[in-house]
Amino acid sequence: SDENELIADLLVGLTDARKTWGFGLCFLHLRNVKGHPWNHKRIYRIYCALKLNLRPSRDIAAQYPAG
Repeated sequence: SDENELIADLLVGLTDARKTWGFGLCFLHLRNVKGHPWNHKRIYRIYCALKLNLRPSRDIAAQYPAG
């Protein structure tokens, strides 16, 4: 639906802008900062369909070392 496309666009924009954010931070940002009423199951389904739930590559891990 149109809402699912909107959610997908917002998720892609968030993960492009903030590469270290996982699903939890993206969901909390959409829910608390943007004020969207969607539940976590719906957002997570779209998040996985876009294959955003994969581990980051070595390039990103090298850019943001832990610790």
